[in-house]
Amino acid sequence: MDIPLSPVADLALLEPCDLIEARRDGHLHCRGRIEATAPSAGVVWVRDDATGSRLMLHAGLLDVVRISTGFQQVA
Repeated sequence: MDIPLSPVADLALLEPCDLIEARRDGHLHCRGRIEATAPSAGVVWVRDDATGSRLMLHAGLLDVVRISTGFQQVA
């Protein structure tokens, strides 16, 4: 049984190389690895796995869920 992962409440907990999914209203917006963070601004930059594009994500608009830390699987 898969356990649903919770959105990260504090972007300061995210680090480069963490694998994340960004969701809006339960729908996947993007999935990729963190490249940089700016917790005080509420944003992270991600390299999207599907397109290879670098995206700036605003946590106020999306739910950011950490899938793995660096290259370690979470739960």
